[in-house]
Amino acid sequence: MLLLAMTTTANAQSPAEYQGGMAPEELLVQVQAQNQARMEQARKLAATGEALNLYAAAGLAPLSLDLQAGQLKPAPEAERWLLEAIAKGSDESLIAATAVRRCLDGGDCAVERAVATLQTEEGADAQLLLMRWAQTRGDQDRANKAKQRALDAPRYGDQLPSIIRLLDAATSGMAWPVVQPQRALQWERANNGLYAEHERVVTIFSIALGMWQPELKAALALCPVDKSDIHQREQCRNLLQRMADSDTMIIAKAGAQRLVRTEAQSESARSSAEYLRQLDWLFFRSAEFLNNNDPARKASTVEPQVYMRWFGEEGEIPAMRRFLQHQGEPLLPPAGWVAPPVPPTS
Repeated sequence: MLLLAMTTTANAQSPAEYQGGMAPEELLVQVQAQNQARMEQARKLAATGEALNLYAAAGLAPLSLDLQAGQLKPAPEAERWLLEAIAKGSDESLIAATAVRRCLDGGDCAVERAVATLQTEEGADAQLLLMRWAQTRGDQDRANKAKQRALDAPRYGDQLPSIIRLLDAATSGMAWPVVQPQRALQWERANNGLYAEHERVVTIFSIALGMWQPELKAALALCPVDKSDIHQREQCRNLLQRMADSDTMIIAKAGAQRLVRTEAQSESARSSAEYLRQLDWLFFRSAEFLNNNDPARKASTVEPQVYMRWFGEEGEIPAMRRFLQHQGEPLLPPAGWVAPPVPPTS
């Protein structure tokens, strides 16, 4: 997944480099300490009884291994918190979208209040979710209306920054455990900020990715490459352009890539191809600086929580641009620059 490939390191040497040298028992101690701290904070949040705090608590609570099912599952407490959040806060778009997706995944489908909330959203992502919900109910009329609203949407929509802001606020001031002071010192020698904050930021991004579903599959299925209907193709051009305009890398790249393929040799395709090159530049150039392991470059690094705040307030792509500006780097690639090949994952 392209999204957050560098931001999960949050302006730091990759955690994998540290953990790669850990003995399994050391890693277990670290995970247990963080899980305990997360659960304690989740319980504090849930105790407030506020819908968004309950929603954040459900996300913050660590998953547990269900040996019988052979998969990770939310703790029973987290399930209760999420259900309470849905009951109290389905007028909040974050919670409403989760309620509808739970229904689609086989959960409780008493979600009319959540559906009403999403119907007021102008983002295409919310309308695509409503389209899928109506289709599963066999309500073709509602599905068609949601589909049309998605095609005509003035923006794609993206809940990821909102999730990150929520989790940041939910864990701000929390004492994040550091069980290996030597590793923390090694990180802090090469980066600005505290290692504990780095670990908090990495965890927040990881949790947020698990809570976020941008409806990309539905969008691309609605606008396939071989769409022959001229009217539908015109409408899809609007949806795909709204995707390309997104502030989140994976959505923007998906929209621009599909425009390149559907518009063939047109000027629009060439424009989209150049924008893809610009996005690649932002991605690869940011990654070079974000994965810092050189104490000599410490002065130019940005504290993890600062980068996360940029992301939450402005979006991923604006945060990358702001980060490169901080480095004194150009925001556009030089002529002839092409993205380096991404090595295959082992």
